[in-house]
Amino acid sequence: MRLIPLLTVYSGRCKMSDRQVTIRDLVAKLLTSCAPRYVLHLQFEECRLRIATNSTELRRQLGDYYQSWCGHADTPDVDIVALEAGPPDLDDRFKSYARAAGKRGVKEEYLDLSDGRVIRKRRTGMVFLLGALENVAVGDSVRNVHQVINFIDNRYMEWCLERGGELLHAAGVACGHQGIAIAANSGKGKSTLALHLVSRGLDFVSNDRVVLDARLPGLRMFGLAKQPRVNPGTLLHNPDLAAVLPRARRAQLETTATEELWELEEKYDVDIRRQFGPRRHILLARLTALVVLNWDRSGEPIAVRPADLDVREDLVDVIAKTRGVFRRGPVTNELSQFERVRLVRMLGECPIHEITGGIQFQAAVDACLELLCDRRAGYKCS
Repeated sequence: MRLIPLLTVYSGRCKMSDRQVTIRDLVAKLLTSCAPRYVLHLQFEECRLRIATNSTELRRQLGDYYQSWCGHADTPDVDIVALEAGPPDLDDRFKSYARAAGKRGVKEEYLDLSDGRVIRKRRTGMVFLLGALENVAVGDSVRNVHQVINFIDNRYMEWCLERGGELLHAAGVACGHQGIAIAANSGKGKSTLALHLVSRGLDFVSNDRVVLDARLPGLRMFGLAKQPRVNPGTLLHNPDLAAVLPRARRAQLETTATEELWELEEKYDVDIRRQFGPRRHILLARLTALVVLNWDRSGEPIAVRPADLDVREDLVDVIAKTRGVFRRGPVTNELSQFERVRLVRMLGECPIHEITGGIQFQAAVDACLELLCDRRAGYKCS
């Protein structure tokens, strides 16, 4: 279905040089054109979210995806609007968002206005409006529901960060209330390792990002209510995930060389609740250990060694997740010195270990369990 743009400002395209154009203007005109009558309430630990939409199908899809976290909130902490509609007809003076080193292509472009930011996805044309209070997604939202889901999770993450959290580029799992974060650069296997640990009885906390929180004595990590999206190699080598990969595709890939599987970009969602049972995806745990994956495909035995961030500044760049285009403030892919110092200080009491050598998931699982599971306290991770 072709979506007809609903918004025209000043008898044509929005002129960004005209200071009268604001996020508030754009949102007000969108909401006048298509009222969001359908509401979904979510509860992510301490945060209450309200998602309003004009699409019953989008409401249904989001409700199915987030069914473990549906709640009710008369006074939400975060209000989000997701519209199935043509996006604002903006001019073309967007800035390309330069992705982190090693990432190919441009996924997003953005415009900073006086009261917020407009972000546009290059491939899908989805537009996101961020103001002081406004959080709006608009476009072909049903077809691009995963981008809406990412936006919802991102707004929750921003709420956590504004309360003093620090963002880590890490997966998270937990044994009882004790959690371990697995940090790594993209493509190093942190999601695969996390799912192997879930197969060994741990709970899933988060796939690619966790927010570190130090407001209470002891560190806490908050995860995202997002299903891990993994490549076929992860599914082929974990029996608990056999049903995720379609049988015909599995037959095609079973004879594929390991090196080819590593390079294959073909994502599948893993529904933790469906594959491992209810209440196996939690969003909060105490951070009792952090592992940094610095391994490779050499085939060498793995080595697990304590790491000191005051000495190993290179590991800070692996552990930290930079601000990005969806966070308020300057757009950057580099950590400031203040952010580096703050992160190292927050992690000061957390045992950090680096795993090097060849990629061997079962050996890494055993190492993580040894670091995490305190059997004297009655936890059983087997």
